[in-house]
Amino acid sequence: DTNRAQYVLIKTLSLVHSNICVVGDPDQSIYGWRGADIRNILQFENDFKNAYIITLEHNYRSTANILDASNRLIRNNTTRKDKNLYTSNERGESVDLIECEDEKDEALKIAAKIEKLLSRYKPSEIAVFYRTNAQSRSFEEIFLRKKIPHRVIGSFRFYERKEIKDIIAYLKFIINPYDIVSLFRIINIPPRGIGEKSLEKIIEYSKIKGISFYEALFLCDTISDGVKKSIKSFLNMINGIRSYINSFPPSKIVEDVMMKSGY
Repeated sequence: DTNRAQYVLIKTLSLVHSNICVVGDPDQSIYGWRGADIRNILQFENDFKNAYIITLEHNYRSTANILDASNRLIRNNTTRKDKNLYTSNERGESVDLIECEDEKDEALKIAAKIEKLLSRYKPSEIAVFYRTNAQSRSFEEIFLRKKIPHRVIGSFRFYERKEIKDIIAYLKFIINPYDIVSLFRIINIPPRGIGEKSLEKIIEYSKIKGISFYEALFLCDTISDGVKKSIKSFLNMINGIRSYINSFPPSKIVEDVMMKSGY
């Protein structure tokens, strides 16, 4: 998984002695998004003609049925070095192929499968694998609806991610200007120069005057003119969206929040 520049550098360094060791799998080149070039592995023997090749084909992880299905599928790739993985493990259960219309249909079918498995297995004995973190959302929503206990491993649940919490806080504050918890979360995200000391002054002002924090945002005279200007700009943006929140679908409001807030 090296890019072209890296390969040329390594090739140049090894020209004199040809003392080079390379490990790679042409069936698992996953860093294309970072510029990796699979040809570096496929054409390696052209540049290093005396290379001694060791093919690692013994698989210790998967059942024979999974390997057979994988081998038959990957064999159709046109640019690869031929290898045939084998295992000493048992055949295992057969592999099911389920055709789905979209991610919601997929999550529903997986949930239905899990509901059947729960009669024989604990929830902790069942796992769902997906390619990217963004795909967890459809599963989470269906599992919540069907009350299937679950944990997201190696990442946050969709609604626990910082950016999701931030946008939801914006929406909650737009709907309810007295939601101080949401206000505190977003008033300086992205940074607007409204720091903790300024917020402390506004809190103190609200206590002295016996008014809400939201009202104190408009009236506080113990903060700098720069902070006042930032607060006014922030509130104008919030009030602008609040004025038409019932006229558009939620997707439009979320998009406006992200764009107009600078998020």
